[in-house]
Amino acid sequence: MADHTTGEISEVSLGEWVTVTEYGQRRGVGPRQVRSVLSNLGILQDEIEDCTPRGAAFTERKTFKRRRLTPKAVRQGLGKRLFSIDGRPFDVLSPKGQKWIDQRWEDAVRTIDVETVSRPSMLAAKRALEAFTAGRRHGLSPEGKVLWLLHHFTDLQQVDISRITGASKRMVSHYVKRNRLSKLGQFEDRGL
Repeated sequence: MADHTTGEISEVSLGEWVTVTEYGQRRGVGPRQVRSVLSNLGILQDEIEDCTPRGAAFTERKTFKRRRLTPKAVRQGLGKRLFSIDGRPFDVLSPKGQKWIDQRWEDAVRTIDVETVSRPSMLAAKRALEAFTAGRRHGLSPEGKVLWLLHHFTDLQQVDISRITGASKRMVSHYVKRNRLSKLGQFEDRGL
């Protein structure tokens, strides 16, 4: 900052801004769980980015899901949307945003836990998924978890799957739709 009376420039700290993942690490949770909690708080929203090259066939579509700060959160000064040198997007939380989240964190975690364990079928599905993933060398992607639950617990609703996996309702719907289209394609290929 410049002092207009003396002409000297002094450094003013804007506080410590951290990425969403770094905030989660401070809380002792992984990237998916911190995003699930922040989505529950309404500070993050799902965005699907289409990275399909021009002229590519529909089957060659490439999309990426990112949970990004909501425009409202940015307007309120809770964080900013930034891009790395190579153009990859990432969000940072302001000191004000971190304080705002800190005040609401425990309630949001409790809400997610209560919603998950309030129904015996959801609790059974969650425990079965945890047991299955615990025995694997590599963890399942969010899509893998959704598909596993769809296959093993056919009575679960998409909103239940969202609560169990931490994937947003929109992404669960996207995975379910893609799975159905994939199955239809298999039947068409076989002439069924």
